[in-house]
Amino acid sequence: MTFGKMTKGLALAAAAVAVFGFANPMHETQKIMVKHTVRTGQTMYGIAMKLAWQYGDKRDIREIVYDAKVASHKYRDDKDGNRYFNSIIHPGEELIYVLEVNK
Repeated sequence: MTFGKMTKGLALAAAAVAVFGFANPMHETQKIMVKHTVRTGQTMYGIAMKLAWQYGDKRDIREIVYDAKVASHKYRDDKDGNRYFNSIIHPGEELIYVLEVNK
């Protein structure tokens, strides 16, 4: 790799950091809890995608669903301390989604 290519690569990486805000301390976030009542045909992932878009949470959707399962007590612990999560939801059930939003 030549010095010119390496410099160009570093410049592109710095531009990406500036655009996406990875190194910008001004992009502080806070966690909020959003209650959602399940309607017929909804899934935990579908609800998470809609709420993430609506509130601007840019995390991986799997992390948002995991946080919702924990906050909504959608798990059980066995006698050995292992935790098993459940994604089955029913219309009328109230779920709690924990979202990270800009301050």
